[in-house]
Amino acid sequence: MNLATTSQKIWLCAILTLLSFVVLWCTYRAIRQTNEAASTEHGVSWTMPSGVSLRAGPANLRYDPEQKLLLHRGPLDAAEQLRLRDLLEIDAPAHAAAIPPAPAAPAASGRTARAGVAPASGTAHAVQAGAASSASAPTSAAISSDVTKSYHAAINSLAYKAQESQAEQMQLLIWLGMLGGMLGAMLRSFVDFVGNACYKRELDLVQWWPLYATRPVVGAILGLLLVVMFKAKLISGADTQIVNDSYWWLGMTALGGFSTIDVTARLRQAAKALFGGNN
Repeated sequence: MNLATTSQKIWLCAILTLLSFVVLWCTYRAIRQTNEAASTEHGVSWTMPSGVSLRAGPANLRYDPEQKLLLHRGPLDAAEQLRLRDLLEIDAPAHAAAIPPAPAAPAASGRTARAGVAPASGTAHAVQAGAASSASAPTSAAISSDVTKSYHAAINSLAYKAQESQAEQMQLLIWLGMLGGMLGAMLRSFVDFVGNACYKRELDLVQWWPLYATRPVVGAILGLLLVVMFKAKLISGADTQIVNDSYWWLGMTALGGFSTIDVTARLRQAAKALFGGNN
């Protein structure tokens, strides 16, 4: 056994420490960029008419009356769209008051009066009132329908803009997963280094240097694969609930990079389930 010298131990410790600081700094930046991308606020032009309001709902939806913008922060899936659509509230009396009144019916012409035809005043007033009410009801319903349609169209536009940013968020998530795998691999390298160099005193760099050299790369690859396979629902952990949180993905991939043997065994099981075979 070719035991490592003191200088070799110092160099290996220095390289691991330097690489760990680089990975930590990149991880910090990736977390900040991922959180910023996930909390990006999108806005569409929409005017809230008089007598219309939004019920109390998610804090990531708001209306800016000065700029006449409907604003939403974060991802917007189909279930969230349905919840946001139900927030529209139309106050019927106030909305009807905001509708301009229908024009009054014209009075009897002078020719009819000269012909000696005296209109029944009570009947005429009743007919005019009924005509006015029947004319105003469809108008109010039509305007309410237009408001609802415009609000639903604004929600659909917000969902489209949120979907456009999903590609950037996925790229950042993959990069974060690779960094998390590298962090776990670096931690495992430190544990093995201290155990073999200090406790067992059996550190043999001539035999085990490929393990220390390739472990960060293997951790990054495993982190990428874990993100992709969890997103594609090809694998799932027991009692594990996937959430769209950068810290959850970082922790999951860091555990994967730390326990490379267990993760590769799980990937082998997934490959057998998908493609069959005994290898």
